[in-house]
Amino acid sequence: MGKGKRRYTTGYMIYGCTSCYQGFRMFLEESLGDDKFQPRKPVPFVIQCPFCKEVDCKDILFKKKKIPRQRIQPWMPAFINVAGDSCGVPINMEKAKPEYVTKQQQELDFCVLAP
Repeated sequence: MGKGKRRYTTGYMIYGCTSCYQGFRMFLEESLGDDKFQPRKPVPFVIQCPFCKEVDCKDILFKKKKIPRQRIQPWMPAFINVAGDSCGVPINMEKAKPEYVTKQQQELDFCVLAP
């Protein structure tokens, strides 16, 4: 991210690809998807998969998992709040690591999301 504004996260979402079935974690800048910050900005519902490059990744937890507040690091795939954009902007997507997705999540979430 280089020098500039310090950005912090207080949670993440798990996105899953309905094409290659990889799951991965996306951290959220603390002002995104949070009603305490106005105007409230959402995160994208569908994004490009960092593994197979299809635009087929959807949030499979349907909620933000909370973590202790920490600075967004260059190795963290994240959505950040950029002035002028209507929702979070993805950064560091090339740093995404496959996330363990349980069989139950695959059956419940991927089958619902599959075309």
